[in-house]
Amino acid sequence: MGKKIRDYRKEYDDYHGRPEEIERRSNRNKARRQVGKKENLSWLDEVDHKDNNPNNNSPGNLRVVSRHKNRTRSHNKRSS
Repeated sequence: MGKKIRDYRKEYDDYHGRPEEIERRSNRNKARRQVGKKENLSWLDEVDHKDNNPNNNSPGNLRVVSRHKNRTRSHNKRSS
């Protein structure tokens, strides 16, 4: 059995290209820029939304954590 080839175009069309996901991604990028102006971020640092809502970029909701800590944390409770 061969290795399955990943269809990136289909992934974008089905998920990453949806307007609501584009807005979430945009807000995550804004949060990183916002925190990056105040703190010196390394490439291993990530900006975490404490309430798992990428649309909530208030300073009290953002914190800098390591990539490992952010990606091992459960983000199942999404508040859109």
